[in-house]
Amino acid sequence: MPALLAIATRVEKLTAICPICGEDAHCTQRLFNDEPAHYHDPIVLPGGIAEGNEPRCLLHHKVRRD
Repeated sequence: MPALLAIATRVEKLTAICPICGEDAHCTQRLFNDEPAHYHDPIVLPGGIAEGNEPRCLLHHKVRRD
């Protein structure tokens, strides 16, 4: 990727909008039951479990390690 960026004539960085504050969201927050997922939660969960992702700015992106 760095080699491609070095020779590109134009680079567009796309962002979403943080639903909490409205700023540019550079991260994706994984949610489990509408709360940030724990660091040790499995990445792939069997079907039927309520989970989702949400765009977040750096201020509101949380990684639970408790």
